[in-house]
Amino acid sequence: MPTAGGPAFDTLRATEIGAVHVLDSLLDPQRLNRLDMQHVYDPAVPSPAQVLARLIAHADAAAATGAVGRRIATTIALDMAKTVREKGLARSIGLQLNGKLQAWSKALSNSRGSDELADWRRGLGALLSDQAALTVALSDRTLLPAVPPGMPIG
Repeated sequence: MPTAGGPAFDTLRATEIGAVHVLDSLLDPQRLNRLDMQHVYDPAVPSPAQVLARLIAHADAAAATGAVGRRIATTIALDMAKTVREKGLARSIGLQLNGKLQAWSKALSNSRGSDELADWRRGLGALLSDQAALTVALSDRTLLPAVPPGMPIG
């Protein structure tokens, strides 16, 4: 990766790319639509809302661990916001997930404190609650890298 001092491995960027690999599969609209149907027949299968709640809890926990955790949590938040806007996602699921994101945004925005974590939480909360700013952020291809599928096995 180009830097002022020459090429260097950016471990924080690698963290984001790794998170995108997992999130793009987990939050695929078709997968979430199937999860919703499967949850109706088998309550042991998590609903899309439960998946999002678990991701939000993971993001909150990861963010508290430091810079790498905040990168992962930011990637989770942006990928969830992108998923809510995907055309292939059932409208009812999208509305439910958007409600979860907005509740998380409100909780983040109400964070107290003056440390890095509190500042990050308020900043992410502000971004998630500002639809125009979120649209701009999601259109920036450097924030959520497009990761092509791997080579087929076999």
